[in-house]
Amino acid sequence: MNSNSETNQKPQQELPQQPEPTPAPAPKPDAPQTVPQEQTPSHQPTDAREFQAGVYEMLELINAERAKAGVAPLQLHKELTAVAQEKSEDMVRNNYFSHTSPTYGSPFDMMKKFGINYAAAGENIAINSSIQKAHIAFMNSDGHRKNILNPNFTHIGIGIAKDPTNYNSYKITQMFIKSR
Repeated sequence: MNSNSETNQKPQQELPQQPEPTPAPAPKPDAPQTVPQEQTPSHQPTDAREFQAGVYEMLELINAERAKAGVAPLQLHKELTAVAQEKSEDMVRNNYFSHTSPTYGSPFDMMKKFGINYAAAGENIAINSSIQKAHIAFMNSDGHRKNILNPNFTHIGIGIAKDPTNYNSYKITQMFIKSR
């Protein structure tokens, strides 16, 4: 199938008001090393202006859809955007397209590792040739549209990384949270 866009169904997680501690699973022999708690993402986009313009373009598209649906706009969360950017760059660096990173685990594990606190969270990911086309693909997918229009989410982080090995497409990550 030839397609200029791919999207992956989003995971969502709602946390109870008082989460109970759970024991950490035993490490697997060949499992990738985990990142220490509250690490700061280290990679920066190649062209900062292009990245920033893309983030704000996507935020405007998302909030326009939310306004049409009568839902409050999402606020851009600086730290969550850094995590989403790291996720997009991790997908390019490690040549994968999945909600589960070989480096960081699930989106929820990744948010926790980078010190992001939330009451509820979700993630959308896409591969596309432009921000506009990725947004259209998200809105044409029930699961992705539900994340974008979810009135419980209050903040978003957006990551965009150019993938030179995939026809200069973009790997895009949207991370949604409801703040505690």
